[in-house]
Amino acid sequence: MHGCSPSIQKLAIHLPEKQLITFRDDDNLQQVIDRADSHVTTLVAWFKENADNPAAHNHSFKEAYIRLGLLQDDTEWDVCLREACCMRIGQQLRLLFAIILIFCQPAAPEILWNNHKLALCEDILYQNHDLYSDVNDAVEQEALRQLESYLQLNAKRLNDFPDMPLFWEALDFLMVLMC
Repeated sequence: MHGCSPSIQKLAIHLPEKQLITFRDDDNLQQVIDRADSHVTTLVAWFKENADNPAAHNHSFKEAYIRLGLLQDDTEWDVCLREACCMRIGQQLRLLFAIILIFCQPAAPEILWNNHKLALCEDILYQNHDLYSDVNDAVEQEALRQLESYLQLNAKRLNDFPDMPLFWEALDFLMVLMC
């Protein structure tokens, strides 16, 4: 934390209205209460700054940590999927993608999905080449359905990963097929 730019400071974590107050036995009770009411903890100050200053909340904690080099980005998972594309079929890639989601916690799984969507859907497209000539909503939905089933084996779902495309329910999926 020392020597970082921008500076990083630990926040005193506490529940609302439950910040710690220190005093001596011989302190005047009213003065202790007044001092507590005027003291702002680092956590309260952080929330106030974010409420008052829109520029203060341009980035999430995760984004800020990645920018500061305190948290990895998804480069290694992107390379992993790119290398696996050379020797794996779509079903195996979807299983690998599920493993990455579950155990590696990528920062932006939706970007990984979009970067590798063609390879993740290629076998489904090939199996349905008489119906589809490129990866469309129906092909992507089948890949997402299979990915969802892998995730469910580990008590996870696509909606557990913010910004990931979701598998549509059967009725919605049929509407895409009919259009």
